[in-house]
Amino acid sequence: MADDGPDPTIRYLQGRFGEYYKKHEPEWPPRFGAREWAFFLWDGKGMLRHTAFLSPAKLMTFLGTSGPRHVYFSSAYYQRPSAQTMGQKGWLGADLIFDIDADHIKGAEKLTYRQMLDKVKEEIIKLVNEYLLRDLAFDEKDLELVFSGGRGYHVHVRDPRVLSLDSHERKEIVDYIMATDLDMDILYDSKVVSVSGMGQFQKVHNRIDLPRPEEGGWRGRFRSAAHKYLSDLERMGKDAALERLQEGEGIGEKMAAEIYRVLFEGAEGRRGADKIRRDNTLEIFNNDKARNLFTKVVVNSIKGYAGEADAPVTKDVNRLIRLPGSLHGKSSLRVIPLALDDVAAFDPLVDAVVFGDEPLTVVLKKDLKFEIKGQSYDLKAGEAKLPEHAAIFLMARGEAVIKVD
Repeated sequence: MADDGPDPTIRYLQGRFGEYYKKHEPEWPPRFGAREWAFFLWDGKGMLRHTAFLSPAKLMTFLGTSGPRHVYFSSAYYQRPSAQTMGQKGWLGADLIFDIDADHIKGAEKLTYRQMLDKVKEEIIKLVNEYLLRDLAFDEKDLELVFSGGRGYHVHVRDPRVLSLDSHERKEIVDYIMATDLDMDILYDSKVVSVSGMGQFQKVHNRIDLPRPEEGGWRGRFRSAAHKYLSDLERMGKDAALERLQEGEGIGEKMAAEIYRVLFEGAEGRRGADKIRRDNTLEIFNNDKARNLFTKVVVNSIKGYAGEADAPVTKDVNRLIRLPGSLHGKSSLRVIPLALDDVAAFDPLVDAVVFGDEPLTVVLKKDLKFEIKGQSYDLKAGEAKLPEHAAIFLMARGEAVIKVD
């Protein structure tokens, strides 16, 4: 049988990607010549990597000629970036990379593409504002925030202090953000106030107080979690609150009723909840067991304050990451660097679309509902004439093929 040549859809996409690169220069990372470069071409033969370029001009020529499906560069800096083994490259340091995409969002499989993008945006803003800028005190000028072109965002941290961190040290950073193995005893203040009994009958009495309002980090989050948990219980009414309390480990029906009574029953201003808010303490119970169980419930609720990140990406000192300004081969959307102030208003399905509106006929493999460039589509399987940007979007996703006359 004669070879019919490259698949028409692949040939079209490769050609259009190549034309894009001939007209649009990506954003080059610092220390360009010390980076390893890697690519997925359209031939399905796997990643082409362990390459280096002496100048952006030479890389631009390659991009325009080959029109690669994906373009990556190393987070690491090397003495010999084109060496064929990692041991020969001569590692000099690496940017600290954070990656969040829809895989890290609970229930993402039930969301539309638009909804996934919105949820991931919320998480990346939280990561940058709460953890990287506030808790870890990085300077905004040392961060580069990037839409991945697919279902998520990347953050490149280029603070000189992180470049030499090893994999274990990077893992400690992401563990802190995600509250992995967080030492819960540091979240609140516990001090001995009295000791009763002797020997084996000795009993130590501790006082548990909330962190001060001005405290940040995980102690500040614990204080916020305590106040939020109180407000949630108060707002939902007694029956629902009792059920919520019984979700806590070791809290049965009787204990839940006792905790609720102490918190919310009594004269306004004298209830346990009022004392917690006014005096910043959890010393509102007549027995330590009720107090300790309630404290444990609040501690467990703090997990909802944890940030999201792909831990293997962050701890990898040799990571390959998408090049800002390149195209994502499974969406055709542009990988876009963003100023932090611009993220909230950024709409990937409009702002990251690069191809035009000329009509192009494709054949859909199945019924499809999707949104792109401000237009919603509800299409049946079969032939459809679409604006080129929509057609390329579907072809890149593998949901349509170009019509061949």
